[in-house]
Amino acid sequence: MSRASLAPALLVVALLLSGCAAASAEPSAIEHGAAEEVVAYPVGFPKSDVPMLDGELLHVINSGGIWGAWIASEDPVADLATATALLVDAGYEHAITDPAYGEFVGEDFQLRVVASSDNTYGPSLYYMISPLG
Repeated sequence: MSRASLAPALLVVALLLSGCAAASAEPSAIEHGAAEEVVAYPVGFPKSDVPMLDGELLHVINSGGIWGAWIASEDPVADLATATALLVDAGYEHAITDPAYGEFVGEDFQLRVVASSDNTYGPSLYYMISPLG
């Protein structure tokens, strides 16, 4: 390959690589909990109706109107107690009590909050939120 034909190919490679570097430098609101990514509550998530533990959001899913959210926790059992108090103070009925999870029923939503630790998200609280009716 001559230098004249090699130059355009090198230019294309350089442009592709610079685009990859620019894309990876910006955080994005996507649904994964990797350290370099920013996860945000998506449009439609019932954050204003369901008081949540204040912490780093690791992952959010939605399946058929049922929401799941993982929030990082240093002490999931203690944070479960805090999450329970937040929900009860907001008017949710504490339907089931267990050291590892709680179930709650509100005016518009029912939910389960689980103190967990797994290989994907580490120690966290998992909220499963589903609409009533």
